[in-house]
Amino acid sequence: MGDAFTARKFAWLEAVARDASLRASASRLAIVLSAFFNRESGDAWPSMDTLADLLGMTRRGVQKLIEALVEAGFLDRDIGGGRKSTNVYALLFPGEKQRTDVHGFDAKQRTGVHPLETETANRRSEKQRTDVHPNLLKEPIEDRESNDSLSEAFKEFWNQYPRKAGKKTAEKAFAKAVTDSASPQDIIAGAMRYAAERDGQEARFTKHPSTWLNAGCWEDEPAPQGANTRQSNQRMSAAEFARRREEAINNGEWK
Repeated sequence: MGDAFTARKFAWLEAVARDASLRASASRLAIVLSAFFNRESGDAWPSMDTLADLLGMTRRGVQKLIEALVEAGFLDRDIGGGRKSTNVYALLFPGEKQRTDVHGFDAKQRTGVHPLETETANRRSEKQRTDVHPNLLKEPIEDRESNDSLSEAFKEFWNQYPRKAGKKTAEKAFAKAVTDSASPQDIIAGAMRYAAERDGQEARFTKHPSTWLNAGCWEDEPAPQGANTRQSNQRMSAAEFARRREEAINNGEWK
């Protein structure tokens, strides 16, 4: 993953995705929010309107998801104090008591321009922008080192998926699935199940990864246990039947 900053973010995203008490949309918010974390300070200060636009949700919906992350211990929040002032966020793991940046300093001790001042200036220019795009793999928001998180998740998916074809198309389908609320860990787990199901089967019948992703196949029910064995036995029985038929014909016993 390259460095401690990126490794911590990816570990955080995985921990959020694995928390059964959180909705899948909370993982989606975490992925979007991770794009804003500043490498130097560890803070993020996107406006509520920006998050709502990127997620395709109402401000109230975003607020509920933020509250869920805060209550679960995954997010620290400094209230901005009003609609025109943004909140400042820092990622946490449950049990951590205070925000620290990647260098280990308390967030309150940081020097330089405060994130709220920077965000005020950004909000003025944001109204004139027309190029904001929700695709986290392609379009920069501020600091796109956070693409590492989604890229690493796709690499893991690609390593697990049983058919290596159309990687670029699959990467786009993976990003779309995640921005549409799917958890990267759920997708990877589904790919692992599918790989197990296809083990020993004809490769030409294995779905292309982009087809599998676009169809949401990670949500499919696991194949019944022993299904592959039954298919194998059927193929063996057919082969045995053909062998015996040939023997019978050669012996003049086939009518």
